[in-house]
Amino acid sequence: MKKIIILALFAFVVINSSCRKTRTCECVTKYTTQFTTGNSTNTTSGSSFYKITKDKQKKGDFRKMQNCYGTKSTNTTTSGNATTVTMSETSCQVK
Repeated sequence: MKKIIILALFAFVVINSSCRKTRTCECVTKYTTQFTTGNSTNTTSGSSFYKITKDKQKKGDFRKMQNCYGTKSTNTTTSGNATTVTMSETSCQVK
């Protein structure tokens, strides 16, 4: 009886601690902005990087809590004869 209880307790500890690790979310955002006025067009682009690290996290829970997902968006703004189009794409990885 004692062996069963000890084995059950050991299994419980292993299951609850084995997936908890130090997790890191690394995200790279690339963006392009195109500004058009009449016949003139100017384009700028760039990128940014951020990283978040937390100890003792389960992968799925960490991804949700840190919002570690890739996104893609396009935003268009028009004012008079000027148009601004901003495109951004974020790619994230949990490590």
